[in-house]
Amino acid sequence: VWFYQRFPFLVDYWKCSVPFYGKMVVERELALFSQQLSFLLSSHLALQESINIAASSIQNRFLREQIEIGSIRLNYGESVSVALQPLFSRHPFLLTALKTGEESNRLADNFAYLSKHYQQSLQNHQDKMLVLIEPIMLLTIGLFVFLVIIQFYLPIFQLLNQVDFINTW
Repeated sequence: VWFYQRFPFLVDYWKCSVPFYGKMVVERELALFSQQLSFLLSSHLALQESINIAASSIQNRFLREQIEIGSIRLNYGESVSVALQPLFSRHPFLLTALKTGEESNRLADNFAYLSKHYQQSLQNHQDKMLVLIEPIMLLTIGLFVFLVIIQFYLPIFQLLNQVDFINTW
């Protein structure tokens, strides 16, 4: 029973761990989280409630659990930058920007900045992925066309060989 309850979590953890794809998954989810948190904080909603609402929109269960743990840590009185540190730990610059926004009481603006940063980074990764996939797709299509042409011409060649064999008798 435990395995069936935790299996989706383990799959999402694996998605975050895959070298190139995982970074894209994390950046997409963090861009969405940061953007929603920025909107919620801009509309003067309480920080704790904003984090809970934004966390509910995260599809990746592993990241959602990390945000929920950060929300619990925030309940115990830790600062936002400390509570969400595991989430932004791969990017110390962004963690510093979050800490600065907290100290200057401009969290909404800094989460908007984080969202733009993650969206731009995600776009760069998608462009790189397309550059990598394009030659593979071209080779696959070329191989498919080659096989189709061979299937059409092979019977013709076999027929010509039989006709040539009959003419030699």
